[in-house]
Amino acid sequence: MDNFNEIKLQLDNYYQEYKNNKNSLNVAGTKAVAKLIADMALSENGSFRSSATELARFPADVTKEFFNTVTRANAVSMQTLDEILRELQATNKEARLSQYYVLKYIFAVTLIMKYCKEQACNSDVLPQLVVFTAQFAVKSDKNKNNFYNLINNTSGGIFKLNYSNMNKDSLMNIWNALNAVYPDLSNSTYSSQISEWAEKYGFLSNETEKNDSLSPANEEKSENEISSDNDNKTAESENSAEIMAKKLYSCIRRDMAKEQNVIITAFADMISPLSKALESVQGEISKSRALGAENVTLNTKNVDLERQLNEMKLKLQNTNQSLIIAETENEELKKQVSVLENQNIYLDSKLNEAYSINSRESSLEAEKIRSDLKKAFAFLYEDWLEYESSDVTQDNYESLQAIIKKIFRSLERNGINFKEND
Repeated sequence: MDNFNEIKLQLDNYYQEYKNNKNSLNVAGTKAVAKLIADMALSENGSFRSSATELARFPADVTKEFFNTVTRANAVSMQTLDEILRELQATNKEARLSQYYVLKYIFAVTLIMKYCKEQACNSDVLPQLVVFTAQFAVKSDKNKNNFYNLINNTSGGIFKLNYSNMNKDSLMNIWNALNAVYPDLSNSTYSSQISEWAEKYGFLSNETEKNDSLSPANEEKSENEISSDNDNKTAESENSAEIMAKKLYSCIRRDMAKEQNVIITAFADMISPLSKALESVQGEISKSRALGAENVTLNTKNVDLERQLNEMKLKLQNTNQSLIIAETENEELKKQVSVLENQNIYLDSKLNEAYSINSRESSLEAEKIRSDLKKAFAFLYEDWLEYESSDVTQDNYESLQAIIKKIFRSLERNGINFKEND
């Protein structure tokens, strides 16, 4: 299913390109799209409906290349081709767009009959496509030429198809198209096939009617006028000679036309094998040229891929060497980090010890200072108590001044020097 979705995505991209390019695809794009649709139809998870939907939205040239691809290699059975064609018919839902299916159907019928030959005569769908294209042949010169090409490109093979399951009203479209394409059916290249087909499906009931239907239109008009004259009893005696002359001329004309058709048919039968052989040779030559061109392209791509592969190998080798060097450096850095971590642990322990010792020393020193100050200030405190409640006199002032000086000297002896702050 992933492959199917990938093909669908590629087809969507081509379709966007087709729309952006004013509904146009180049030859390479046409071949690529046709191959993708063929892969979609013939893949294990393929879908005939999805393939037909793709054929419907792309131009007729894609349909032509698609059936050329799947029929030329005899990759599928006639039954499978009929299934694909039925799904393609099912996409034709809008009457205003039906005309765009004419060329698609013509290409399908032509290529299937070309490569599938006898199997095509057993198809249930091909006759329906012929009727469809015939409907449009009487509506425009373009489609009339398309129907004419369908007859020639199948070498009249469409008259060998089995139309038994179709009603006469549907087949009337083919009969009307034939009369539009060949104003003089008796002089057409495939007059014998046409007459056999017309007789088989009830458009000609006997030899006389067949000759009359395959005669030129102007001769039919003359005979109608003669019939009209025959109905007029007064003019009958006067024009009988002229009528007989015209009938004789008409018979001679028909006989000459029949002889001409016999000669043309014999000549066509004679050159048909040569034409097929020439076509086969030309096909092989074209195939060889295509294969040669494709071989050159593949060789160029192969050389380029080998160059890219060598470049990738060299890059990979350099990358591996860089990785080895980086891994070696990484291992060395890991060792250095481990050493530094051990040193850090050791230094942390030493620092903690130093903090602990310094803390103890600081505590002892502070205790010693407190003890020294207490001893030094013990006598001074006693002297101070004597003067604390005494009256202020000159003697007391001098004594207190002496006590204060002793206090500051005691502080200086214990490392507290106020003079250094000046």
